[in-house]
Amino acid sequence: MVRAAKDSAGQPLRVGVIGAGIMGANHARVFAGLPDVQLAGVADPNPQQRDLVNRVLGCPAFEDYDALLDLKPDAVTIAAPTHLHHEIALKCIARGIHVLVEKPIAS
Repeated sequence: MVRAAKDSAGQPLRVGVIGAGIMGANHARVFAGLPDVQLAGVADPNPQQRDLVNRVLGCPAFEDYDALLDLKPDAVTIAAPTHLHHEIALKCIARGIHVLVEKPIAS
């Protein structure tokens, strides 16, 4: 059973995905199908990957993950290449955005 996910104000959780490759696209698909979760968008520098997720899920797509972070999502999944995990996670944490980091956490 999937529970509805809402923030403390009863609003849907707004979640973004950074990295729209195989794992990131899968995370985006799962988030888009969860009750009370809004897929705020995906970010990936590869236009084919981000545009595919945009077309399939109808969510905003960004070349630069800072543009996604500017939307102030409640949380993000970091599914970018491993060597970028640390930098991206620190930026998210500094903005007060919760993170789920795909393994490995960092290199």
